Amino acid sequence: MSVFLVQNNQHVHQILDDWESAFHVLTWSVLCYTAHSHQDDVGPQIKPYNEVDVHHDGDVEGGKLKGYIIQNGLKVIFHPPALHKLINDLCIFFQEYYRDLASDALAFSQLYPALEAEHHKKCEVMQKCGLLVDIFQ
Repeated sequence: MSVFLVQNNQHVHQILDDWESAFHVLTWSVLCYTAHSHQDDVGPQIKPYNEVDVHHDGDVEGGKLKGYIIQNGLKVIFHPPALHKLINDLCIFFQEYYRDLASDALAFSQLYPALEAEHHKKCEVMQKCGLLVDIFQ
C-alpha cells in the first residue's frame, strides 16, 4: 500500500497510489529473490514492508519506514545493475510524489487539508507526463 494511503484514511485513492504499491511489491520481491548486497541479512531490509502499528483505539498505521526508503533511497546494491538502476529511478520518481509533505504522521495529519489539494495537482501532472513509462523503458 502507498505510504499516503496507509497514513491518511481520508486520502482519495489515486492511480499513483497503485503505482507506489507496485513499487513496494517489486522492491520486496527483489529483496527476497534476487542477488543484492544485503543478501546475508535481509531481515532489516524487509522490515519496512511488514510495518504495522495498531493503536489502542483500533486505528492502524504504518508506512513510516517505506516513506523513509522513498525519501532516502534503499541502501542496497542490486544485481544485475539494470535492476539496481530501475529501483533507484523508481525511488526518485516517488520522491517527487512526496516532496513537500510532512514526514511526521502527526504533523501530516494536522497539515493534511492544506496539502491534499496540492498533492492531487502533483499527481495529475505526474500521471500525464509519462515519466513512469520512461523509467521502465
